[in-house]
Amino acid sequence: MLLEFSVGNYLSFKAITTLSLAATSIKEHVNTNITSTDRLDLLKGTMIYGANASGKSNFIKAMSTMRRLALRSFEQSSTDEVDIVPFLLNTDAEKSPSFFETVFYY
Repeated sequence: MLLEFSVGNYLSFKAITTLSLAATSIKEHVNTNITSTDRLDLLKGTMIYGANASGKSNFIKAMSTMRRLALRSFEQSSTDEVDIVPFLLNTDAEKSPSFFETVFYY
């Protein structure tokens, strides 16, 4: 089960941004949206919302890009270029690597 997804230096995300599916102490939907393990309370689902042009679509694109990289990594050599668009509003970020990370609970 997905615990966290993080992205940095990709499209509109310069700094590392993380979506966490760990449940908080709010117990409003404990019977319908929270699953408990021996260590954690996790959300079964989540929503991403915000103002127009705040990065919602780019965050979904980041998740899709990470998925594509993981599923097709065997097709590429380690020296092949990957089609990643970094944060382009900073010259240092243009030359820096992008960051993708997932944390799973098994």
